[in-house]
Amino acid sequence: MIVNVTIRKSCIKLTLGSLLVLALLYLIYAWLKPVQIINVYQNKYITDVVVKNFPVTTRGKISWWKENKESLKAEYNFPNPLSDGTFYIYVWDIGKGIQEISQYDQEPEQICFKQRKIKNKCIEKNILFEISKTRNGGLQYR
Repeated sequence: MIVNVTIRKSCIKLTLGSLLVLALLYLIYAWLKPVQIINVYQNKYITDVVVKNFPVTTRGKISWWKENKESLKAEYNFPNPLSDGTFYIYVWDIGKGIQEISQYDQEPEQICFKQRKIKNKCIEKNILFEISKTRNGGLQYR
């Protein structure tokens, strides 16, 4: 009887330990997965960036912006500030992908990009990050 209890405790510890290691490996994998930019849409001084695998933490999001803002400017030519320096950048999650406009929603649950000339031009509204520069030159992250 004592042997069975000892074996059960060992099995439980082994199972919990294995689950903990698997969860830790998954978190490391998710953390190190690179951000994928799906598309960039610009409308005057507002830029919408649709991404996949964006950092989860605020610190990670700000670090991603600081590390990539120069290459994003070179590749996509944004931000495009107004004459007073103001600009807005919205980072959106691709979610379930680019979809048709939903005709059945009472409240708009999608953001649609008019620049796309095909019927699949919307994504679910899931904003991940906002970067804005105010008239006084202050940079804000939300």
